Amino acid sequence: MSADVEEAGHRTPEDKASGGIRALAVVAGIVLLFGAAVMFVLIANPDNLPLCSELKAQNGVGECFDLSRAQYNISRVVAAPAGVLAALAGLLGFYVAVTGRRWSLMLRLGAAAVVLAAIAVLINRAL
Repeated sequence: MSADVEEAGHRTPEDKASGGIRALAVVAGIVLLFGAAVMFVLIANPDNLPLCSELKAQNGVGECFDLSRAQYNISRVVAAPAGVLAALAGLLGFYVAVTGRRWSLMLRLGAAAVVLAAIAVLINRAL
């Protein structure tokens, strides 16, 4: 086999992640999977809290979301892909830890998940 074929078809050892990156991939995987769980809880609303406008219409007292219906729906729509991307990046973190490959993809997916999660939180808090 010629040297040109070897260079074009095979990966070099520099393509694999170092031991430090593999250890960070495990930690990042755990953190991203936790973040994915938080995003899915935000979508599911397990407490079934009503919006404050709905609670006031019923003359009720208790906990409520102080958001408009549009804000609430937009935050859920943004949180869904954030949770999916975080889950994929988290699982990919364990793949990186085992094989040492695809760590740049894990970083890109994780960064996208963090940005979308931050947007979902800002919609809930600021608007």
